[in-house]
Amino acid sequence: MNYAKLKNGRVSYAPNPILRNGLWYGNPPAAVLEAEGYKPVIYTEPPDVDPGYIPIPHWTEQEGAIVQIWTQEPEPDEISEDRAWRILTGEEE
Repeated sequence: MNYAKLKNGRVSYAPNPILRNGLWYGNPPAAVLEAEGYKPVIYTEPPDVDPGYIPIPHWTEQEGAIVQIWTQEPEPDEISEDRAWRILTGEEE
């Protein structure tokens, strides 16, 4: 199981090894990680979404864990490589 902290909506995973009370822990046990404020990370399957939409993952803290949740957003418009190049080079804005 992965452990992490949620910072500004982003998952920040626990380091390995971790230093706690002057001792280094390689593959730290859950008790050490939890004592340092890390929580278990729970991944979820993306839901089925409406046609023309894509699932977007987000994170929230629930019941002592960091849980992956999903929203649906419209699929981004596709552009040609040529047009993308013109936008990147400033030929088109």
